[in-house]
Amino acid sequence: MAETTVNRTPQETYTSVKGLLVQSKSRIVDEEAPHKISAVQGSLWGTTAKNAQKTVTFSLQEDASGTRVACKSVLTSGYMALTAVGIVFSVALMIICVWMALDLQAYASSGAAGFWGWLAQAQGSFSPDIAVLFSRLCWFLTAFLVATLLVEGAIVLRVKTRIDAFAEEIFKTLALQT
Repeated sequence: MAETTVNRTPQETYTSVKGLLVQSKSRIVDEEAPHKISAVQGSLWGTTAKNAQKTVTFSLQEDASGTRVACKSVLTSGYMALTAVGIVFSVALMIICVWMALDLQAYASSGAAGFWGWLAQAQGSFSPDIAVLFSRLCWFLTAFLVATLLVEGAIVLRVKTRIDAFAEEIFKTLALQT
């Protein structure tokens, strides 16, 4: 949770925060003027903490030195669901690729067709060269999917650890307006 204190009244601060949210093309989903405002900011396809889709909730509280503004940022369920579906799909495809590669390698070495043996046939007869080719292709796709999963994991970790980047940007702009 990020927070700051600005030397303004809660109503002035609320108006400024709302204006900045609208300016950043955020969709305001809840308002309790002048104490709280929530908005959905970012995109489902965002890959950085600043542009990943999240719900930001700004709470404003009058303080002796002005208005204390706190912001809680949470990734949206849509963003998390899309990420989870992508990971599940990648893992499922990776398992199929490993299965195909192992099956075709066994076919190439023993000549006994397995489930994926039909891929290694040319003109109705077994072709060890095609079996090896498809096996290597499957291993390549498996490596690509592993790399994709690692990158996706790194993106999610980075987004979660820097989730307040958008709020900090709003706070900097509020400080400049004072």
